[in-house]
Amino acid sequence: MTKNRLKKSALTVVLILTLALTAALAAACNNKNKDKYESYTVTFDTDGGSAVEAGKSSKATGKVEKPANPSKDGYSFSGWYTEAGADGVEWDFDTVVTEEITLWARWTENQPEGFTPPAGYEIGKSYLIPAAAWHETNDQASMMGAMLYEKAYIDVKNDGIDVTIYFVPATIMQQPVSPSSVDNIRVAEDGTNYAAIESRYEQFTDVREATFRLSSLPEYTKVKMFNGVMNSDSIIRLKLTASSPVEAANPPSFALVEQTYLVPVAAWHASNDAASMMNPMMHEKAFVEIIDSKAEVTFYLKKTTLMGQPSSPVTITALKYKDGAVTEWTDAQSFEYDGLKDVLTVKIVLSDITANMTAIEMTNNGRASSIRLNLTLAGAEISANRPEFENVFASGKSYLVPVAAWYASNDAASMMNPLVYGYAYVEVGSDSIAVTVYFINGQVQPPMGGPVAIASSAITAFRFKDIGSESFSDAFLIYDDGTEVNRAEFTLSTTDVADLAFIVAQVSYPSNSNLRIKLTFSGAALAEGAPQFEALG
Repeated sequence: MTKNRLKKSALTVVLILTLALTAALAAACNNKNKDKYESYTVTFDTDGGSAVEAGKSSKATGKVEKPANPSKDGYSFSGWYTEAGADGVEWDFDTVVTEEITLWARWTENQPEGFTPPAGYEIGKSYLIPAAAWHETNDQASMMGAMLYEKAYIDVKNDGIDVTIYFVPATIMQQPVSPSSVDNIRVAEDGTNYAAIESRYEQFTDVREATFRLSSLPEYTKVKMFNGVMNSDSIIRLKLTASSPVEAANPPSFALVEQTYLVPVAAWHASNDAASMMNPMMHEKAFVEIIDSKAEVTFYLKKTTLMGQPSSPVTITALKYKDGAVTEWTDAQSFEYDGLKDVLTVKIVLSDITANMTAIEMTNNGRASSIRLNLTLAGAEISANRPEFENVFASGKSYLVPVAAWYASNDAASMMNPLVYGYAYVEVGSDSIAVTVYFINGQVQPPMGGPVAIASSAITAFRFKDIGSESFSDAFLIYDDGTEVNRAEFTLSTTDVADLAFIVAQVSYPSNSNLRIKLTFSGAALAEGAPQFEALG
């Protein structure tokens, strides 16, 4: 009996353990199946609709649960899409999520009750139709009709029709008239009650455009405007031939007027509508010249303080841009640094200046830096004069100035030029400048034979002619054994750089050789101190 009981107890324990082990294995398998997928965050961007919290894809199915539809005044929700705007495809919530993603809400504008577009027109589409200006009281062309462009732009909305008319340059009463003289435009759809409408003058095309809303397209609409030619109000009947629509994706374009302008300009961030850190370096006006319907835009970068440190545009060594919607980069048409003024002048050519924003990429201190050039066309003013900048070549400052040795009698580099270090050190006083020219070891090419190695120590004298002097004066010649650099120090009694393009000099090595020291001040850069040379081993 006892043995049988013990045997049954043992079997019971084995059975319990087996069942527990089976349950544990099943649970492990279930947990393993639950974690079949990685979990990713899915962000829902409602594009101005009610907020939707981000979701997490399931580790078991890999899918994200579809949230409740958001809402937006005046719109119906159309679904979640993989890209913003009109791009992308609608997201299938049976799709496995394989990375963190954002889904964008797509909306359809609600059509108000009671609005039906005219026959031949569709909501969401745009058209060009014939337009003319008739007298207020009779069926004849108005004097102002000469300024009205022959086409109106019709944009059919859900709740009405936006009509844009254009006033262009014309000859009235034998006088050329600009549409800038037309202002304070008002429209009376009912023929009696006038309401002010939006109007904008674009001086780059010399065109004024005016946009207003109509509930239909009647044959005649009364328009009142201030007529600068008559210095009084004029009323016309705007005749729109609605029976002849031509579908048009874009408004009419007008040729740019060949003129020169000063246009407010700023440097904006590459990715948001705010001033870039580089903006203080940008001169406030760009010079714009319209040639062959293209805009040559010249802008200027000047010395300023960035992040508490003085910053010069001399560190910007290259610049390229994108012309409007063109995706390829184009090098700047001109790129010139003026060391005397510490100003970098850059010219680019734009095929559509009305785009306002231009992508710019520059190389600054060896690193790429991106901005957008923002031209404020509304602030443009006609001007034949480019911006001017004062010389920063001033008392108490020091500069490194490109230097070369030229022949005394012709504009070519002298045989001595390989011995001249590329920069002179110039210190500016109140009425004179101190110049240091450095001679280094090098090879010269005599008229006959091969190149000859010359040590800078072979130069035993350096003489120069001061401004207005006919005789030579000796410079201080100081040779450094450690660096094997021979430096000539002398003072010129002027601070006018116009007098300093060439310095007549004489070098002895060992015989006398006349030459001219050419200083290129347009390439000058502010210097904290004289050039430093490494000691030779």
